[in-house]
Amino acid sequence: MYRPETFKAYTVYLSQTRSGRINDKPSVNTILSMISILFTQIQKKRRCVLLQADKDDVKNFITNALKNQEGLTTAMLVKPVAFAEDTSYLFSVLYSTAYLATFSEMRIVLNISLYINLMIDAAGRGGDMLCSPGEWQRIY
Repeated sequence: MYRPETFKAYTVYLSQTRSGRINDKPSVNTILSMISILFTQIQKKRRCVLLQADKDDVKNFITNALKNQEGLTTAMLVKPVAFAEDTSYLFSVLYSTAYLATFSEMRIVLNISLYINLMIDAAGRGGDMLCSPGEWQRIY
């Protein structure tokens, strides 16, 4: 019922009709995530099993042929965890008199503040700072 050719045609349609944030076309990763969601929904809603070989065939088509055919990019856009307004709001609540009274010592508040700043600077991947020393050169 669901053939790989149908999914491939749909990915061509997606690449031609959607716009991306890096340039005028979506990235390969965007198309891959869209098609993965589609696979999941078909399996859940239609209660049919898609063959793994067919899914892999479509994903290989996206990463190779579709990328070259439609000029899709593999560049990734760094997505911030929180923007400046969000951070300002978090700190205004954290340091409000009513909220400060809930902590037994100021060290906890300072640890929370440090964690919030580190997570925002590391784009939500705090473990990257510990695992890769080059991460700090990317951030600053």
